Amino acid sequence: MSDSESQMHRYYTSIAPYYDAVYEKPECAADIAYLKQYLPEQFAGLDVLEVACGTGFWSQFIGQTAARLVATDANPAPLDMARQRGLVELAGEPR
Repeated sequence: MSDSESQMHRYYTSIAPYYDAVYEKPECAADIAYLKQYLPEQFAGLDVLEVACGTGFWSQFIGQTAARLVATDANPAPLDMARQRGLVELAGEPR
């Protein structure tokens, strides 16, 4: 891993606990509510590979209707948060 990749990795690890804060902003509420309904409909019955899933915020909605969801991220910190949501299959782990 290069120094710049290492720095980026440390940065994203440090901010992982704050990833989902954007979804709580009042100015985003209408868009977030819409997407929570829209995404499950779009992925219903499909096998989904989610690249860069972050904390799995959207995975939890896609996973409600997808036939199978495999979520990946290069950084383990947000993946741990996605794992805690319980609705995602992380690459290499059974659902």
